[in-house]
Amino acid sequence: MLILRGTKDWGILDNKANVMYIRGKKIELQKNILVSEGDVIELKKDRYDVLLFNPAFYQHVAERKAQIIQPADASYIISRAGIKEGSNVLESGIGTGALSSYILWAIGESGTLTGVDIDPEAAEVARRNLSKFFDLKNWVSRIGDIRNETGFGEMDAAVLDIIDPWNAVSNVRKFLKTGGILATYSPTFNQTEKTVVEMKRQNMLVIETTEIIKRDLIVREESTRPDHNIIGHTAFLTFAMKRSNSEINL
Repeated sequence: MLILRGTKDWGILDNKANVMYIRGKKIELQKNILVSEGDVIELKKDRYDVLLFNPAFYQHVAERKAQIIQPADASYIISRAGIKEGSNVLESGIGTGALSSYILWAIGESGTLTGVDIDPEAAEVARRNLSKFFDLKNWVSRIGDIRNETGFGEMDAAVLDIIDPWNAVSNVRKFLKTGGILATYSPTFNQTEKTVVEMKRQNMLVIETTEIIKRDLIVREESTRPDHNIIGHTAFLTFAMKRSNSEINL
């Protein structure tokens, strides 16, 4: 799949079937027309740049059921949690699959992503969205409550985007390898405070709690300025490491 970026809206292009999807409409291209990244498509009065997919575009083309984690937050979670090619990751609160797309992009074919959501409809929406861009051979979704789910293998990292992450810390900690990172995404101070207190109670090393604020610029000749439509707050991000049970005295 390729991404279509227009001046007013976004779409996707199935370059195997030569079909465009814009504003819910299906537009079939002639079979002899070959479109690739870098091209420009003119459609009536609209122009669309053709781009390769990457997760930063996911929010513009995905079917949405819940608020989407923004690229600035998602990319920081990936970096700070140490999620890389080959990582085994647990995610709860799948939503529309936005963060899942970043994780799948980072872990490659050699890693695994296990998604847990209490809402079957949300999991299905995420599957439909993600299947447009990934083969999902290494993505497993489970309907259940992460606060008491069992049977996971050892995870390199876990991410919680749920309303009460503090109630899931002790259970998720069981599935993290020693040195593994638990990341939480919480919109309010109260949620964050309760989560950090519980992480410390579980003898986890709280590495950082932070907030990412991104400001875009409107660039015009002789009149470049910050965009007034800044998103002032999305969520607070906390990262904690699972300690071992040993202390080394020198």
